[in-house]
Amino acid sequence: VGAAALPTECYCAWVGAANILQDEPAGVMERCQGYLQTLAFVQSMVIGAAIFSSVINVGSGHLISLLAHFMQPPNWTALETKITEMTFLVQLLTLGVVVTLVNADFGFGLGAEKGILGLVGAGDYPDIDRAWTAAVGVEILTLFLFSISTEAVAA
Repeated sequence: VGAAALPTECYCAWVGAANILQDEPAGVMERCQGYLQTLAFVQSMVIGAAIFSSVINVGSGHLISLLAHFMQPPNWTALETKITEMTFLVQLLTLGVVVTLVNADFGFGLGAEKGILGLVGAGDYPDIDRAWTAAVGVEILTLFLFSISTEAVAA
C-alpha cells in the first residue's frame, strides 16, 4: 500500500506543506487544500497566542517594576526580591493556569466544539496522572525554568 492510499490528513502531513505548495507530486495541491487551510489557521492561532502572551508579559513586567519602585523598598535586594516575587506570580497565572486549562478535558462541550470554543477544556487530560505530568507538567516546568533564566539574564 503506497502513501497515496493514506487518509487525506495523514497523506498531506506525510507530503509536507512545502511540497504541497509546489504541487509535488502532481495533484497534491488540490487534494490537500483543506489541510493547508487548517494548517494556516492553526499556525496563525499559535502565532497570535505567542504575540498576545508576549505583550502581556512585557506589559506586566513594566507594571511590576513600577509597583516595586512605588513600594519604596529599603534597599536594592528588597527591590529585586519584590520584583521577582511579583513576576513569578504573574507568570504562574498567565502561563501555568492557561497551559493547564488548555490541556484539561472538562468532559463537556459548548455546541459542536469540545470544551469552550474548542480551546479551553478541550484537551486530553481529565485528571492529573502520569501522562499529564509527562506532557503538561513538564511543559509548565520548562516555561518556568525559561522564565527564571531570562529574568536572571535580564538583571
